[in-house]
Amino acid sequence: MTARAQANNQKQACAGGAFTLAESLFALAIVSFTILSIIGIMPNGLTELRTAERRSAEARILQSLADEYQTLPFARLDQIRGEVRYFDAAGAELTNNPGDAIYAARVEFVRTETQRMLPGAGTASPYLRQLRVLITDRPHDPGALGSQERRTSRRREFVVTVADLAPDTDDGTQP
Repeated sequence: MTARAQANNQKQACAGGAFTLAESLFALAIVSFTILSIIGIMPNGLTELRTAERRSAEARILQSLADEYQTLPFARLDQIRGEVRYFDAAGAELTNNPGDAIYAARVEFVRTETQRMLPGAGTASPYLRQLRVLITDRPHDPGALGSQERRTSRRREFVVTVADLAPDTDDGTQP
């Protein structure tokens, strides 16, 4: 075999094993489309993640407040007048520096007799109290926990029913 024939055989072997320009461009287009699709859905995923984090923190705040007020003496619930508490991103209460707060919650006692009725009960129960909890993710906005008409930022409202689990009898003893 001559040198020229050997060179032609090598040329044909190399040409048959390589990708053509069209194949390379087609593969690049598929990869680009896939990457752009993934990038396109990322903002929605991040929005959902932030919403889930906010709702999770709100649930922790609400649970901690409900637990705290359930353990207070029942007569103390009537004295609650819109106290504001501050919380971090995880829903833990901040007692030292409210300037670092991510959430603020205002707790107030609901003073309507009809609000203290159990479903199906004909009369209001003296052993039930309802607390209204307003939670905002803008704790330093003065209008965040204001009235509905003056509200300037996002907040969520929850109502928690607290029961007197050990009511006192008339003579001061527990039943």
